[in-house]
Amino acid sequence: MARKQHKPEEIVAKLRQVEVLAAQGKTVAEGARAIGVTEATYYRWRSRCFSASASGPSRSEKPGDAMSAPGDAGNAPPRPAWAPQS
Repeated sequence: MARKQHKPEEIVAKLRQVEVLAAQGKTVAEGARAIGVTEATYYRWRSRCFSASASGPSRSEKPGDAMSAPGDAGNAPPRPAWAPQS
């Protein structure tokens, strides 16, 4: 089965949907099932989208920056401490 690539706007909408369900007394696992993702995916999305602060992205960030695709220019992962410096 092919994996779905969610757009940043879809991810934010789904995260908000789980927040609404949690406010209604549902568990995170039930909310994740309701939006069609695993609980691990929900937590990964939440950490990527809302890691900077609870109030939203800073002024320097564009709305899609937090969820840009891996390999995009400027979105390189940090170099491990053990890696030689070039």
